[in-house]
Amino acid sequence: MFGSIYSRHPEVLLESLQAMADDYSGAALGTGDGVGATLQREYVRLLGVPEIGFRVRALYFRRALRQLGLTPNRVLDAGSGIGAYAMWLAMRYPASDVTGWELDERKVRFAQAFAGELGVDNARFERRDLCDADVPEGAFDLVINVDVLEHIEDYSAALTNMYRVLSPGGHVFIHTPQPEQGRIFKRFDHWHHEDHVREGFTPTELVAELHRIGFVVKDVAQTFRLPGRFAWELNHMWLARNRVLAGATFPLLLAGAMFDPLVPGGHALASAILATKL
Repeated sequence: MFGSIYSRHPEVLLESLQAMADDYSGAALGTGDGVGATLQREYVRLLGVPEIGFRVRALYFRRALRQLGLTPNRVLDAGSGIGAYAMWLAMRYPASDVTGWELDERKVRFAQAFAGELGVDNARFERRDLCDADVPEGAFDLVINVDVLEHIEDYSAALTNMYRVLSPGGHVFIHTPQPEQGRIFKRFDHWHHEDHVREGFTPTELVAELHRIGFVVKDVAQTFRLPGRFAWELNHMWLARNRVLAGATFPLLLAGAMFDPLVPGGHALASAILATKL
């Protein structure tokens, strides 16, 4: 399951969840000793990261890889965080060379040490700024950028740099929130991240910016439609309140969220865009 390797470090998952929302607490993922902590680690090992938002984004990323129909070679995870996507790619494609760029020094150190712990020698992590990275042009064949652009003031510079580091024929996968997010449950009407510099991007404005830079957009998917949005909101409520409910309901919510790409039309919370540098 996606993210199951983090059963070794549930404290890292808990910290990541708390970065998403202040009201996530130790209720869902414990970090102590004893039988409870062992069961929690086994739960993550068997089911992966028990957070619907993480899993829906991963669903669309894997869908994009299938659309490309290729084995990634030189990959950049631009905004790698704790390394979830970079590690998944490196382990799934051992012949690939995967690089993660991240500004948070603590996350870089963790991801690098974790790769060593798992014996994954084709993944490396560096502290680099996507807007100001001095690397050779055409250094990568695939760039992934998952829920990062909304944190960057000069997002145009970030997109331009993605284009520069891609080789001709290389691809970029971007996932980012949309603005004016409608919620199902009233308690989420004021959901926001303190470190977001904008709420998000409409697919139209992001596609226009990619075209301006020189990309050819291959696919635009509306993500977190009704199944994903409903499952995410319920999952968030249980994560914030009760670890038993969070654990018991997650498999069912995840199964429902997997129908997200099959629902036509309607309001969506985010977008997944696949583009190519010709």
